[in-house]
Amino acid sequence: MIKKVNQTIKKYDLLERGERVVVALSGGPDSTALLTVLAPIAKALDLSLIIAHFNHGLRGVESDEDEKYSRELSEKMGLSFVSGKMDQRKGKKGISPEDYYRRERYDFFK
Repeated sequence: MIKKVNQTIKKYDLLERGERVVVALSGGPDSTALLTVLAPIAKALDLSLIIAHFNHGLRGVESDEDEKYSRELSEKMGLSFVSGKMDQRKGKKGISPEDYYRRERYDFFK
């Protein structure tokens, strides 16, 4: 899988040597797999990986556990980690909760 991802990066010129890349790590299997595949590629391309986790707080303790897992995995891999947590008291009138959560997450990643 690493070979295929590396080939895709080269084919579409997705990354350049020495770039800084933010990896959005939710703590779930998809983003964990992405990080696991990207880490050795990052070393080969001299990329600086930064792990970012946004905790929506929608699942209480489970959300906090995902954040903890993401932080610990980042530390274990020797990678920079940043996190943010949504203020559940806030909200916007006129948009769906899903849209509001997405906007908050995107603002964090900016």
